[in-house]
Amino acid sequence: MPAIDSTLFDDIDSAISDLRGSTFQTFERPLRRLSGLLHSPELENLNKSLTSDVSFDAFYKESISSGGSMVGSHRLAWPPEREKELGLTLVLIDRLASDPGWAIDFGHTFFYSGSKIIAGVHTFADQVLIPFARDYRKYVERQLTAPDASGKALDMARAPISIFISHIHEEAAIAKTLKQWLEASFPGHISAFVSSDYEDLPLGKRWLAEIEAAMDRSRLLITLISPASFERMWIHLEAGWALGREVEVLPICHSGRSVGQLPRPYSDWSGVDIEADDFAGRLLEAFKSRLGLDHPLPKGMIDALNTNIREVASTTAPAKSARGSGVGEADEFELDDVELSILLFLLELHDRGQEPFKPAIATRLGIGLAKTDYHLKRLEQAGLAEVAALIINQGARYGLTDAGIEFLVKRGKVK
Repeated sequence: MPAIDSTLFDDIDSAISDLRGSTFQTFERPLRRLSGLLHSPELENLNKSLTSDVSFDAFYKESISSGGSMVGSHRLAWPPEREKELGLTLVLIDRLASDPGWAIDFGHTFFYSGSKIIAGVHTFADQVLIPFARDYRKYVERQLTAPDASGKALDMARAPISIFISHIHEEAAIAKTLKQWLEASFPGHISAFVSSDYEDLPLGKRWLAEIEAAMDRSRLLITLISPASFERMWIHLEAGWALGREVEVLPICHSGRSVGQLPRPYSDWSGVDIEADDFAGRLLEAFKSRLGLDHPLPKGMIDALNTNIREVASTTAPAKSARGSGVGEADEFELDDVELSILLFLLELHDRGQEPFKPAIATRLGIGLAKTDYHLKRLEQAGLAEVAALIINQGARYGLTDAGIEFLVKRGKVK
């Protein structure tokens, strides 16, 4: 049986706490997170023993028949055996997480607490989930400390740290290489998830649900950042998830993007460049420290990781840097009237120390967001404008590059 990280139960408690404080618009996320945590690999065998001898359909049928037409008259038909109750609760949590609409109806039917739609879910968390988390933990600890067939107790120990590697599909080879090295360097201590790896996401699995479950289990998010990946919203959405859950983020930059170029919030996290001489040493030492290990890391292993990861990164088709190659390329760029207006608006705000969001640019120019996005991408590719800051859940702020300012000066647009 895999070891159990005791912090897993803290995360379960946190998910329930978040559910208790949620609104109708936000309750789905902590419910899915709770379900994902309870599906952690180290709990799999214990959960099977709890759920193997229960029938949720029979339980629900008996429960739904307990009430009449009066609101609040229904009662859940819990079995007298506590372990069966734990098993039914595990199944129930999965059902609620997979169907938020049914979760609202369930809360209203069995835990009616007034006119607010979300009130039933909150009462369910208070009356069922909090006692469940307490008793479930006790059950797990009893099972792990009970003597096995040889009479030896299975003590609680630290389970592998779950890591989610965020990447775009063109850079899957880098993500897989990083996964293989981390797991091989610290066997039994690290479990890394890569969505493009068929071993992590087998055929037939629900793609989005599996990714969300992996993110819910993760204690660290590694995000691979290149000029190409930074233009995709997917890695930013995953970083936003980590930020909202207070999960640590480790940016790893490559293929022309460096840590020093990153806007906030990425610049708030300690990142590393693949091209840096000490990349492998810094990365492995950081994980060794995090895991509380004290064994030396062989220099040959560090050198091999440096060589391997750079070879893989160099074979990844690099997109042109969003900053362009400088003023020489910008001088050859032909602006249309919309792009000139965007640059002048960015210049106006630059003088005020401001950087606008995309909707503000669209409003100023009186054009749609799609058209604004098209012209901003052209300006970024020419190196005249750039994403100056990325605000999670709000979007990107845009600003002029040095090349963009010089471009306008040469054309007499700057007073």
